[in-house]
Amino acid sequence: MDPIALLRSLGALALVLGLLAAGAWGVRRYGAGALRLALPRGAAGADERRLHVVERLALDQRRALLLVRHDSREHLIFLSGDQALRLDTDPSGERRVASVVRVEEAAHA
Repeated sequence: MDPIALLRSLGALALVLGLLAAGAWGVRRYGAGALRLALPRGAAGADERRLHVVERLALDQRRALLLVRHDSREHLIFLSGDQALRLDTDPSGERRVASVVRVEEAAHA
């Protein structure tokens, strides 16, 4: 390898590492929120979203519990393979299985 090609490769490596360091400094200095794209007026931004996954707990490789919040209500959802069970609390405080939905059916609805 001739010295010119070696210098060119080292210069390109230094440029890439410098750009990575500058990007990391910018994210640390200004926060990741500064990098968000502006949404058009009326579109739901990150703070205006109505649906949030509050917590996810993996029970095993195929099953998980999700705590999902929409507006001011929270729902506990049990995911298992191709099924999703919504576990809710009645106003009386009694626990019940509210609905059983196959994931394929929900995706097509």
